[in-house]
Amino acid sequence: MTKEEVIKNDALGNPIEIGKLYGYAGNSQGINSVWIGYAKKLTKMGVTLNVSLHKSGAYGELRVVEDTNYTKVPKTVNVKSVMLFPVKYSGC
Repeated sequence: MTKEEVIKNDALGNPIEIGKLYGYAGNSQGINSVWIGYAKKLTKMGVTLNVSLHKSGAYGELRVVEDTNYTKVPKTVNVKSVMLFPVKYSGC
């Protein structure tokens, strides 16, 4: 392996595969969010995902987040690899 090659593992300990579908969930100030996207590239800080689906909500209810004046859904996000889980979902 050369210095340029980077191996990142997902939350299950498996190597991240570029082009594979992954998801992660988070909570910030009482708002729950779920992100699903395809691994685009590995970076020093984590994995860049092309976002396919983002749902967000509070009190156990999630809704698809739309681009509005209040919320801008990014096309890509960078996530620590250990937060990612492989996803099998045909809706993306």
